[in-house]
Amino acid sequence: MDFIREEYFTAEAGINTADVVFIIDESGGIGNNNFQLIQSFVQSLIGSLNVNQTGVRVGIVTYNEAPKAHAYLDSFQDRTEAQQFIKLLPYRGGGSNTGAALRFTLESVFKGRGSREDVQKVAIVVTDSKSQDSVKEAVAELHWFPVRVFAIGVNEKTPDLYDMEGGNRLTLFTAKVTEKSVDAFCEDAPSDVIFLTESSERISAEDFRKMKEFMKSVVTKSIVGLNDMRVGVMQFSTRTKVEFRLNQYFSKDEILEAIDNMKQQNGGVETGRALTEVSQFFSEGGRRSFRVPQILMVITDGAATNPDNLRKNSDALRANNITVFSIGVENANKTELLIMAGNNQSNVFYVDKFDQLETLYKQISGVICSITKHRKYGE
Repeated sequence: MDFIREEYFTAEAGINTADVVFIIDESGGIGNNNFQLIQSFVQSLIGSLNVNQTGVRVGIVTYNEAPKAHAYLDSFQDRTEAQQFIKLLPYRGGGSNTGAALRFTLESVFKGRGSREDVQKVAIVVTDSKSQDSVKEAVAELHWFPVRVFAIGVNEKTPDLYDMEGGNRLTLFTAKVTEKSVDAFCEDAPSDVIFLTESSERISAEDFRKMKEFMKSVVTKSIVGLNDMRVGVMQFSTRTKVEFRLNQYFSKDEILEAIDNMKQQNGGVETGRALTEVSQFFSEGGRRSFRVPQILMVITDGAATNPDNLRKNSDALRANNITVFSIGVENANKTELLIMAGNNQSNVFYVDKFDQLETLYKQISGVICSITKHRKYGE
């Protein structure tokens, strides 16, 4: 396969509460460019984990001839901290002693500070080169402790991984980590994303909950942080209500909790008015001056009460370099969805039922990636 989807990895690993250590090869066989790709790849995997001190704890070890512990199992409070830390890892080059790294991780990290009793242990080895020392015995020691080992080869024919696979001691994945795999996760692509979600009286309480679940799925599967994707949420019905601004929360856990706490407003549907008011919302904590992509996701299930100013207000958003995605459900007016998206059909999404909202994530993320993946600060 080209790369590991993070949802497949977590489903296979069954990781909900665990002590997880990433063991990353930084030997000369990797090279600086590939090491940067590995950093982004590991960030994506961390993004799929429930990182906190009561859920998944994360440690970081790198190795060449000698291993080095950069972070222990009590180092990070949430996944954003861990992801930001991964970005700063230095690349050293040198030889590759995978066996020594595995033993070091067992003795110094899994038996070290922050390690918990009666919690499953998981080692994730990311390597590209043949080890200069023995690997099988080290894997056996980890298995006996017990530690479940996942080996991720960044080359489809990475040596040693198949030798390590014996019995049930190791779950083996091969992952050709390339620019393609990094782009698939929208790595290193900051964006300011605001959800403008309808909360009128025509939406049932259950359907409003499903809208919140959709927003949470986008957040969960994205790299969120101060220098990555920032998220804001505004509700609209007869009036608008700011739930939280782009500079209010920078961790997934905080954002997910804030979305969970949203209360439906009821009332009418003043979509045009909401589009006017949300424009100012992008100025509060947004990074437009740094040319960070500005993205608005409008979620609605019917026609606007006063559609006359819909086109004018949508055009004003685009004049401010804000890309509008129209997401319609059930009775949404498809003409109005297209108007809000600037007649760009690729930015219009529609499902027949609220249950189907979460299926849109992959489609929407692909379009967002195409907007953000090559944009850097100041360009």
